[in-house]
Parts: sequence; structure tokens; C-alpha cells
Amino acid sequence: MPRTYRVDFENFTPDTLLFAIHADFADKPGLEEQVSFLQATVPPEGGMAGVEFQESYSVMVIDYFNLKGIGIYKAFQNIPAAIGTAWSLIFKDNVSQFKRDPIGKAQPDTITILNRSKTKATLGIGIGGRPAAYKKNVYVDAKAAFKITHGYYLQIHRVDGIVKYDVQTDPVKLDFAGGLNIAKVTARLINGSRIVVNVEYGYFDGARDDSKL
Repeated sequence: MPRTYRVDFENFTPDTLLFAIHADFADKPGLEEQVSFLQATVPPEGGMAGVEFQESYSVMVIDYFNLKGIGIYKAFQNIPAAIGTAWSLIFKDNVSQFKRDPIGKAQPDTITILNRSKTKATLGIGIGGRPAAYKKNVYVDAKAAFKITHGYYLQIHRVDGIVKYDVQTDPVKLDFAGGLNIAKVTARLINGSRIVVNVEYGYFDGARDDSKL
């Protein structure tokens, strides 16, 4: 059964902050782009929010479009996939689609997608049913391989109106080691300009338990 993780956020800065969770894939130069698969917008001056996600993976055909200056990545096919499996994108019924079942095994800790359709395709991997990384314009008979590390990190942005986000910190690692599955992330403003982030870890069994943080 996939593990469930929880991340709680507290924002003690004067600005609304967007906390974006990314998966930390290996072999990053081979990927076109990694995208945040889960976000939380947290109000200022002590605002709080929390998110949960399951570490379940899927193969995806990704569609990209631009909406009012924001790049949107949407999966138009999303098939649950186990780590260590290989999948094939084919052309059937006049549309590109995945075969119903995996076509074989991939390298350990890897999910591989082979493009056997008639056109180039943007192939991706999802976590919890949401796009997490993709490789753009994979040629016919070429493949996209995603090496899973089980690592995650945060990027924190200041919300400016509705659309514009400015990155405020370096990526913050989320280290769920030793069976820990809950992180409490606190952001504070130091010297009036620099955001400092602190992360504490604990364990929960499906119900929230702040006493273990």
C-alpha cells in the first residue's frame, strides 16, 4: 500500500506564501522539466495550511497550454504504474494511448515509457495522480525513463496578486527518513527581508497528531 505523507505549513512573514512540493528525480538533465505536483497557499502573519499525498506513481501523456501567462500541465491519460515497470504508448482508435498493461520490466527504481505511437509525445510521471515531471517531444520509438528517489523538496514563492510569483528561498529538502511521514514547515522573516525556513518531522498513522512533532 502506498505511503501517505503530510506536510503542514506555518507562515510568520508579512506576505502570502505559496509552498510548492516537488519530487526529487535522479538523472535530472534527462528530464525536460520537473513541476510541482502539490501546492498550498498560506496567508501571512501566522497563517496555516496542510496537505497530504500518497506516494503512488502513474504514467502520463501530458498536455501543455498557456493560460493568462501561466504554463498549465494537464494529463490527458493517467495510468497507475508500479516502480520497475515499462510502458508503451501506442496509436489505437485514432488516438495515442497507453497499452492497458505494462510491456515488461524496467531498471530498478525506474519507470520507463516507450513511444510507439505515430507522433512525438510529451511523456510524464505523476505522483498521487498529479503531473510531477515530463519529457517533451519524445520521438517515435524513443523512450522516457524516470528514476525514482523517494525524495521531495519545497520551493517557496511570494504571492503577488493572482498570477505573479517570486521565488523567495533556495529549495528546501523534505527528508522523510526512518519511517517519518509528517513534516511541519515554518517560514519566518529575518532582518526584514530574508525568509528562513525550519522543518520538523514526526509520524502519524492517518489521523493528525501534533503531539508527535
